[in-house]
Formats: sequence, structure tokens, C-alpha cells
Amino acid sequence: RSHEQEIIENTKRLRQMLKELPPFCADFFRGIEPRTSSRTRIAYAYDLHIFFDFLHKENPALKQIAITDLSLDLLDQLSVTDFEEYMEYLKDKRQQLEEKKKNIHEWYLYKYTSCTKDWCTYISIFVNYPGL
Repeated sequence: RSHEQEIIENTKRLRQMLKELPPFCADFFRGIEPRTSSRTRIAYAYDLHIFFDFLHKENPALKQIAITDLSLDLLDQLSVTDFEEYMEYLKDKRQQLEEKKKNIHEWYLYKYTSCTKDWCTYISIFVNYPGL
């Protein structure tokens, strides 16, 4: 697929992702559009979704507010503790992801070592691929 096609698809994807974020995020993405790639904007949208999802699920004051109803004023009300808790949350998520990646690498190693020159056990048929 062409680079132009990828940009078009990423733009459509970003529009869909923005529907799940607070409305003020659209202004942010319009502001960074001229100096960022479409892939970068997708990654930012994903990260922002994780952040707002965390606030919605873990902050008692925000549990009753839908992510799409959060206001920009809310960000001014967040404390250092809110951000520290988010960083802890990310650390836990990162550790879980690293464990999954480790398991995938082990699975590939197992699959590779199960096959020899003239003989292969086709162990991959019997071992489930660990999903992310």
C-alpha cells in the first residue's frame, strides 16, 4: 500500500479514536498535525486513551463521568498524586506487556528448537500462540 493510502487510513482511524476521547483532544491533534506523522498521531491518541481510561476507572471523582464528557478544566484539577498513580499504573502495564513479549519469545524459541534438519515435530500445532 502506498504512503498516501496509509495516511488516509490513519486519518480515518484517528477520527474514530477521537470519538472516544474528550472533545478538547481534537484541538490538540489539529495543532500537532502539520509537524507530526499520521502514525505518531495514532500513537498519541492511543496513549491519551490509556490516560483518560485510567482516570475514569481509578479516580473516584471521575468514575461517574464518561471519558467523552471530561473537560479541559479537569486537567487543571489533577494533582501530582494523580500523575504519580498513573505512572505506577503504566509501570504495571509495561511489566505485564514485557512478560507477554517474553512468553512469545520463548514460544518462538521452543518452536524453532523443536525442528531439526530432517525432522520437525510440528509442535506449533499443539502449542497455543500467546496473544497480546
